[in-house]
Amino acid sequence: NLQTPLVRSSAGFDTVEHILDVTIPPDRSSWSWKDEDELAEAIGAGLFTEEEAAWFHFWGERAVEHVLLREPPFDEDWSAWRPDPNWKEPSLPPDWDLVPV
Repeated sequence: NLQTPLVRSSAGFDTVEHILDVTIPPDRSSWSWKDEDELAEAIGAGLFTEEEAAWFHFWGERAVEHVLLREPPFDEDWSAWRPDPNWKEPSLPPDWDLVPV
C-alpha cells in the first residue's frame, strides 16, 4: 500500500492513499503493480499529477527492493505468526467515529 507517512492529528492519524499498490507473493518470486488503472483515473480526475504518479512508482520500486533483499522490517518470516489466543478482542471507545471539535 503506497501512501504518505502517518501524521498525528486531532482525529487520530492522517495519511494520503496513493491508490497504487504493490503485490508480492510470500515466496518473493515476483512482484506486480496493483490498481494502476485506478491511479490513471485519479490522474484524469485531477487528484494526482503525472509527476506525482511517477514518484509513486519510484517509491514503490524502492519498497520492492527492500522486500526482495529481505531488509528490515521484511527480514523475518511472519507466515506462521498467530495472535495469542488469550488476548482480548479490542474494542473501540464510544463516539470513535466522530471528529473532535
